[in-house]
Order: sequence, then structure tokens, then C-alpha cells
Amino acid sequence: MNSFDRQIKMLIEEEVEVPESISPENIALMLKATTAKKDNMRRSEKISVKSKNRAIAIRSAAAVAACAALALGVTAFVNDTDTPEITPDVTQSNKASDYHDVYSVIQDTIINNPSDEGFAEIGNTKETDTADSVTTITSPDAERYSIPSLNVQGVDTADIIKTDGTNLYCISNNSFYIISADSGNMEPLTKIYDDAKTPVDLYVDGNKVIVISDSTIEVPYEKAEATATAEESGIAETTTSAEPEIPQTVKQNNTIVDVYDLTNKVSPSLAYSYKQNGAYISSRMVGSSLYLVTNYSNFRTKPLDSETDLDNYIPSYYLNDAKCYINAEDIILSSAADSSYTIVAGINVNESSPLVSIKALLSNCKGVYCSENAIYTIGVSGHTTTFTKFIANSGSLTFSGSNSADGVYAGSSSVTEVDGSLRAALITETSDGKSVSLHQFDQNMNSFASLGNICAGQTIEIIRFNGSDVYIITAESETPVKYSFGSEITQSVSAESDKDFVYLTNLDANYAIQIAQIDGEDGKKIRLTSFATNDGINYSEISSVEVEGEISPNFSSRSLYIDAEESIIGLPAISSDTYGNRNIYYVFTFDAANGLSEKGSVVYTDVNPSYEFSRAFRIGETLYISSEGRIVSTQISDLKVIGTLELK
Repeated sequence: MNSFDRQIKMLIEEEVEVPESISPENIALMLKATTAKKDNMRRSEKISVKSKNRAIAIRSAAAVAACAALALGVTAFVNDTDTPEITPDVTQSNKASDYHDVYSVIQDTIINNPSDEGFAEIGNTKETDTADSVTTITSPDAERYSIPSLNVQGVDTADIIKTDGTNLYCISNNSFYIISADSGNMEPLTKIYDDAKTPVDLYVDGNKVIVISDSTIEVPYEKAEATATAEESGIAETTTSAEPEIPQTVKQNNTIVDVYDLTNKVSPSLAYSYKQNGAYISSRMVGSSLYLVTNYSNFRTKPLDSETDLDNYIPSYYLNDAKCYINAEDIILSSAADSSYTIVAGINVNESSPLVSIKALLSNCKGVYCSENAIYTIGVSGHTTTFTKFIANSGSLTFSGSNSADGVYAGSSSVTEVDGSLRAALITETSDGKSVSLHQFDQNMNSFASLGNICAGQTIEIIRFNGSDVYIITAESETPVKYSFGSEITQSVSAESDKDFVYLTNLDANYAIQIAQIDGEDGKKIRLTSFATNDGINYSEISSVEVEGEISPNFSSRSLYIDAEESIIGLPAISSDTYGNRNIYYVFTFDAANGLSEKGSVVYTDVNPSYEFSRAFRIGETLYISSEGRIVSTQISDLKVIGTLELK
């Protein structure tokens, strides 16, 4: 495996930890233990359910490089003639009219029609979000400071560290910290720790901070009083030996949103706490509206034998510990229904009664895309990906429609929305191996353009959208392949590029920076290359600079610090010596005439891996460089260290 392969593997491989209680073997045993009989009640005619044996859940597909390149490739047109149009399957989705509709679908899907192939793993995992750089905010009433840029204009993404230009707000060591910045002289103001939950993301909105946490509880699994016969349960008799016992408990995931009032930063008050079922997948903020997405797959705590037992098949949410069930009319039923829920909530963080809207889709969630006006949840079943659209307006959610396409979701960089049109690049299986299929949906989720069998038989490494174009890089190709979306999807020409880059980002409309991992004569090197463009299509190289070290395995787009106004670029790196790991933060300057040059670096030698640099941002003339266990402040002019704060 070359250095590029290793970097891509580190950057995009999603490890999905499956709780033992919902392992394939134990789920199968739970189903066999049910006392439920076939549901003979007439199902509502509004519901469309395919009664065929199929897998209930799927293994999470390996995501393709979310933080990989805005490809600059191909001087010659790549002749890919075998790219037939394909027709996606339309997914029929209906709102439940009452809880009986939901109960019937779950009975039919989970109980009466278990897959012949058994159960694959259910993956509850936080989505890896990407942001393309760091943008700069200038305010006449406050010092200049930087924040992570927005994935989509007007849409904020969560992070583990934020600033309001005066204070730092960060998550470290399972705790939430508020730290006074004070021109680099950092002082902790408060630390909040709760062993019942693990903070994972946060936002700052005016005088409020929003902390999102995971919480897992163990719930007893109630075994069936008697085992149904094969004829009664609808399960064919099989001869098994040494079957594992049904677990005594089921681990249930919940996601908690705590909103703190920052009037007193030394002792912030909890304005309210909101909780909903499911493991945290992703979130976005548009203005003061928080949109929260969770995946709830471990809700069954006993055999499903009663419609009145809502806890066993209906998701719930809690506002200040007051429990509510999601209304039946807010649950979307689909022909792609499986044994998990995608739950989407709209929350106004400035309201005393914050929950504006909540919806549930009886389908898994592998990813989320959010624009200013819509949220798309992305589910995968077998070799099919389903996109479900909700119109989002000031926290209010309205189901708009859904559609499915052949292929597997390939990570957050493989989906985008342009002018209300959703575009997606999926990984498909062909007789020759893997290939890429491209799909375009209109505002009502109707498919109007698609193309398949792209790069057939090749090893797909990178897929990345940039505006109306998508770039695909394979292990076999020397340069990227580019397709443009319009009324049709067509292949087009792009400029030449270094194949071994790991990341590329725009400084502004005219310049771009490419980052590559290379092998130097005396060890690993990182090479930065600057490019100029007049049209965003044709690029010319200006200069390059090489520095010692390796790109961190934890590198993501948010690891970069880019100040386009002052042409400063920051990048974390690692290397090793006899005393431990060298954690390095490089700072470069850029000049349009001369290109890149190294400004300097901040270097610490540590044994503790939590000290590996991961973020940087600016307040006034101070640059703050953070890791999980430490924050370092430096003068931006000469990188002289002002202070070091250990987070314990």
C-alpha cells in the first residue's frame, strides 16, 4: 500500500462499533423468541410495503474521502464510452395515520419476513462532517477572529472547539470547558462534567452555547414467556447447535442537547435540556435553528407482541425529562423500511419551549446533507441508497419526498445541492467490480438525470463535488475524471494534477492550495503547492514548498487554518524521535507573485497522543492551536508562544 493509499485509508475508513446486544446472532435470537403471531388485521391502504425477504440492516459502507481533493486533473479528455443512463427506483413513502400503521409495518418487516441471509450489522456512528477551510469574520465592534467555515452558505457545522472572539468553548476529556482567551493568556472559567453523558459537539449562538452529548443506558430485555411454534411465528424450523443465549440487557442510545445561558460564564446556567432517542449522526444550525439527526436501532426490549407497548416500537423525546412519543402522523413509512429509525428534530435554541418540529423515518441513516432550506437524510439498504428530503424553515420540518438509486453512499463529499437540485455519486457493483453512478433529483425528488458504469472495475479512492462538477480519482488512473451536472450529466475536461495529493482547498476565487504526502530522501515530507486560476477550471502552478513530517491520521478539512485576507495557511503534522512524538503546527504565507513560503512552526515533543494538534483559529493578533489535551497560544506575527493550557 503506497503512502496515498494509507492516507486515504486513515482519512475515510469508518469504524462501526456494534453493541453486543444487537449483534446479528442476538437479534436473530430475539426474533425467534417472540410470541407474536402473524398480524391478520387489515393494514391501512395508505401503506406500501414490499413483502419479500431482505436484509433488515446493513453494514456501513466505507466512506470515500470526505476531505479529499477538489480535483485539478486531466489534460486530455478521458474517453469513457460505456456510461449508460440508469433509472433509479422510486421509493414510495407515506405518513402513518396512527400507531397501528407503524406496528403493522414493523411486524411485517421484522417479524414475519426475516431475511434468508440473516442479519448484517447495524451501525450507529457519528457522521464525519467536512468544512473546506477557515473563513474570517470582521466586526466593527469586536476583534477580528476566525471560525471554521460553513460547508454550505448560511449553514453552521458543529465542532469540538469554538470561539466568540473573547472566550474559547471546547470539549476535552469528556468535559465541556469555557476558557477566557485574553490575548493568549488563557484562564479556565468553568468545567462541566457529567459521567452519565459524553459531549461530542458544540455550537455558540450569541449568548448561548449548545452542547450535544451521547448517552447510553442499559435496559433489561424481557424474554418471551413461551416460545412460539415455527408455524405460529412464521419462521421455518431449522436445526441449530450451541446457539448463544439472548442478552439480559439491551444498550439504548440517546442524544442530549444542553443549552447554557452564558450571562455568567463562570457559572453558566442550564436553560433547558432536550433528549431524543438514537445515536448521534449529525447536526446543523441555520440561524438559531438547530437540526439534530439520530439513528435509533436498539429500541426493541422485548418481543413485539402488543400494539399498546409503544416503548417497544415508537421513538420518544424528552424536554427537561418530560417524555413524549413522536406522533404517528410525524412518522414516515417507506417501502425501504427496516429495523431502525432516522429521527430529525428542529429546535429553536432561543425559545423557552424549544422543540419546533420532530419527524421519524422508518429507515437507517448513514449520512446527512443540509442546505439553508432543506435537510436530506441518507439511508442504505443492500446496494441501494435512499435520499429523503425535509423542507426546513426556522426549525419547522416538512416531509417533501424520497427517492432511491442503485449504489452505496460514498461519504459526505459525494452529495451536494445546487439550486434546489440534489446531486449524488454512489458506488455500484458491476460484473467487473465496482463503478460509480451519478444521479440528479429535482426539488420534488424526482430523478431527471443519471449515468452509470463510470470507472468500471477500477479502485475508487476519491469522490468530491465542487459546485456543479464531480471529480473521481481511482488507483488505476493517473489523473482525475470530471463530470458536469446540468440538464444532462456529461464528462468534461479538467487541468493536470498531482495524483498523490491528500487535500486541496481554495484560498479564494483565484488561488488554490494542494497538500500532498510524499517520500523524501531523508524521510517523510509534506508538500504544499499553490495554483492560480482565472476561470475555476484551468489551473497553473505558482510554487511549492516541502516540510518535514507526516499528515496526521486525524487530519480533516477542519484541521486547516486558512486566512485568505492575510494569506496565512496553518497545517498540523506529526513526526517522531527518540523522545516521543513530535507534534508540529506549520504556518505558511502566500504571495500571489512568489507563491508559498514557510513562516514558522510550533513544535512539542509528547508521549501522550491526546496532544496531537487538530485545530487552529485566530482572535485578534493571537493564534490558538488546540489538541484534545492542550491549547497553545502564539503571536501570529512570529509564532512566539504566549501561553499553554493543559486540559485536565
